[in-house]
Amino acid sequence: MKTLLSALNLGLRQSTAQPRLLILYYLCSAVLAGLIALPFSIVLNEYVGHSLLGGTVASKPDPAFLLEFLSQRPGAATLLRSTAFWISAFSWLLALFLSGGTLEVLFRKTGFRAAHFCVGCARFFGPFLRILLWSLSAVLCIVLCLMLVGILERVLFGTDPHQSVSFWTTMIQVGIVVVGVWIWSLIFELSRISSVVSDDLSSTRSFLRAIRFTRSRLFVTGAVALVLTLVSGVAGGLCLVLVEQLAQWNTTAGLLCLVLVQQGYVLFRIYLRITRYAAQMEVYRSWAGDGASS
Repeated sequence: MKTLLSALNLGLRQSTAQPRLLILYYLCSAVLAGLIALPFSIVLNEYVGHSLLGGTVASKPDPAFLLEFLSQRPGAATLLRSTAFWISAFSWLLALFLSGGTLEVLFRKTGFRAAHFCVGCARFFGPFLRILLWSLSAVLCIVLCLMLVGILERVLFGTDPHQSVSFWTTMIQVGIVVVGVWIWSLIFELSRISSVVSDDLSSTRSFLRAIRFTRSRLFVTGAVALVLTLVSGVAGGLCLVLVEQLAQWNTTAGLLCLVLVQQGYVLFRIYLRITRYAAQMEVYRSWAGDGASS
């Protein structure tokens, strides 16, 4: 518990001391969100102008409005889905690229320096991509576990099991996916941290060190991730409640408050991401300092 609180405290202090990183991440997310929102806004505005339903519910979209929009503009819907997919993929790669510079800055603890950040981004992007390929082995393990559960169900209960058996089999498979994805995300994140802390560009060694670290410090590193995820979830719930209340204000002040709340939540999530990087790095450095990673 002491290690957990110490890691979270250091993570919060380091992320608070990195306003430039916050601004950089925020600007990148704003640009990417604009690239998705702009074509959607153009197509939606053209459609609303020719639809009574759209004109009625444009300020508060509902399923009927969405279904009509998709059915009346299939070409535009396909284009928007494609745009959202490619922008999302680019956003994920950009986040991976920026994480190298972010971890380099957090590791040095000298404040934000553009040279350190840029070098970290360029130097570790290739190894991080290779670590991603290595981490796909965890996805393969998840798929094999799901197949094994299905095979056991057929062997033990036949091809037409009782409804309750099918229900619990599905619940077990959902649990495997949730736990598996959670562990995969931890190992992938810790592999990148290991690469930066050890100054090792070998994706294989970084990945294996992360597995050993996760096995020996699963409680602490899992608790760090869980605490920050819960904080983000609670903040998201509060933000959603505020947005629903502010959406009922048909005033300029209400609209301004709505935008401020939404963008504040975006900044808060970025703050938590940097906090998580710093906290996990602190736990890893403590473990590596004991000679465990040698």
